[in-house]
Amino acid sequence: MVNGIVRRMNRSKLKRRATVAGLARIFKTFQGRELTGEIKEYFAPLDAPEDLAQLGTLDRLVLASGCEITFDNNPAILGASGAGRLFIGLSHVYKMPKGARAGESYSFGRVSVIDYDAPKIHHFGHSKIIPFTHRMGDLGGRRPRLILKDGRLALLDGDYKISRAGLQN
Repeated sequence: MVNGIVRRMNRSKLKRRATVAGLARIFKTFQGRELTGEIKEYFAPLDAPEDLAQLGTLDRLVLASGCEITFDNNPAILGASGAGRLFIGLSHVYKMPKGARAGESYSFGRVSVIDYDAPKIHHFGHSKIIPFTHRMGDLGGRRPRLILKDGRLALLDGDYKISRAGLQN
């Protein structure tokens, strides 16, 4: 169920922690309901806050090159910090692609589409989980870059905003 807080594994490497109030605000804005406080652990980037609001279950990313990344074998969540920055949480570390070097960042390129599933009570009046597709950069904003480092995926840069309407870019 998409209703709680995502806690980054390997928390000892970074002491920064988001406030529950900030997470609750972003969660309610995005899903239209209260944060339950249920905590799940995922592998998120080491620079992510310790706790994130789970916005939805991540299904697919489409890169500007047309390449698709799906999460069938590595369930993923789309999370957000209290400040409105997007993060990807994985159930286990991501396998390094060919050509990537251990310990170095690997860039997949810019993300043009984010597909995720989430309930949005304020849109539909019910808590059923519904698939959503957001095109990044469709309003002229800069698309986020997808980076892999230490087995964790990160969305960097991007001119997106998390709002009641969803992800706007």
